[in-house]
Amino acid sequence: MAGVASNRGGSGAAAQRALQQRQAQQQERARLQRVRQDQDRLLHQQRQAQQRRVGSGAQPRVTRTVVQRQSVQQQRSVEMRRQQSQRLRIWRRTAAKRAARQVETELAIRDRERRLSEWEAQQTRVDRGNREAESRTAAVTERVAVLDSLWAAALAHPLRVDLDALRRRVDIGPFDPGGLDVAARPPRREDFEPRNPLLPLWMPGQRAAWDKARAAAEETYRRALAAHEAAERDRLRALVAKKKEYVHRQAVAITEVEAHNSALSRLDAAVRARRPDAVEEFARLALSRRSWPPVFPVATRLRYRPEYVQLDVERELPGPAVVPVTRRFRYLPDRDAIGRQPVPEAELRARYAGVVAQTALCVLLDLFGALAPEAVDVIAFNGWVAAAGEARPHLISLAVSRAEWGALAITDRDPMELLQDLDAIVSPDPYTVVPIRPLAPFEPAA
Repeated sequence: MAGVASNRGGSGAAAQRALQQRQAQQQERARLQRVRQDQDRLLHQQRQAQQRRVGSGAQPRVTRTVVQRQSVQQQRSVEMRRQQSQRLRIWRRTAAKRAARQVETELAIRDRERRLSEWEAQQTRVDRGNREAESRTAAVTERVAVLDSLWAAALAHPLRVDLDALRRRVDIGPFDPGGLDVAARPPRREDFEPRNPLLPLWMPGQRAAWDKARAAAEETYRRALAAHEAAERDRLRALVAKKKEYVHRQAVAITEVEAHNSALSRLDAAVRARRPDAVEEFARLALSRRSWPPVFPVATRLRYRPEYVQLDVERELPGPAVVPVTRRFRYLPDRDAIGRQPVPEAELRARYAGVVAQTALCVLLDLFGALAPEAVDVIAFNGWVAAAGEARPHLISLAVSRAEWGALAITDRDPMELLQDLDAIVSPDPYTVVPIRPLAPFEPAA
């Protein structure tokens, strides 16, 4: 917009200068025309006078001299007019050339500014497009890295759910009076005493004025003392109220902590007694402590069967849409659009199958690490995905004992190989949601 405003301003100035030049040329032509008319009128008058003298007969010599002088002056005047006309023509040609050059210069400047503005706008679009493409590519790369490292992250940070570590302690900090425990300095009488009089007290009126000033000072001191006492009473009341609030908050915190710790103690005793509801609650607590990517669902159903010392787990898996279908984004300047480099279908299938396998293994790792051997010895896992309607197609199913899990070398192993060692039933093509029949359909106890 600044370039457009500059172009309009330059073209307006050029038009103004061209108008001024035309007005100057018109004024010069009018002046030369008046000069010619005056010279023609003077020449005509001289010719008429000469004719009259010739017709009258004898002509004095002096008159002939005057005529000769007038003729010379006329010739000079004609020569001057010719020179002026020539200078005017030269000036007009020069002015026209100068105006043409100025117009050409302004047009060139305007064209250059237009091209510069278009180039800057193009560069701005290209930079914005490149930044957007880089941002999208970085987001896709980060998401792929997270999906590919689910199992490695779980092995690097195994969960250990310790009920004793979950116990709380009362810690609301020491009482903070907020300055209410510090009393303000009471007013002193000497601070209100009037200044010594400038004149002796034995002078007329000085004693009365001094007594009046002392009485006023005494009254001011009494009012200040009363205000101080009232402020102190307010401070003490606020301090007592704040202490009561602190004691109340401390009592509430103690009650909450005791209730929480008592619930943990009851949960610990119930888990040791292998009560189904307690084991399921503890397992749900353990699974909730794992941090999953935001797009992952966490819907889980649990069923504990104490007669088999077995925990059945059915968990919703992320759908195939969790895997990015674009490898890289690139800005296309000629179309002003973001181009996409798609991921090969074989890579998409392999990555999603890895996500399914890693999710199942992470759940097994967390549950075996959190639950005591005497409480859970076998874990049966079923994984399903949300589909159209009410269908819940299963993609993976397996049952693992603690001994089998402990015998596996889970580190430095590919998740798909671990599932093969565990005899897991896995969908032949999880990416297209080809369902399987689970080992045992999950039927929660009534």
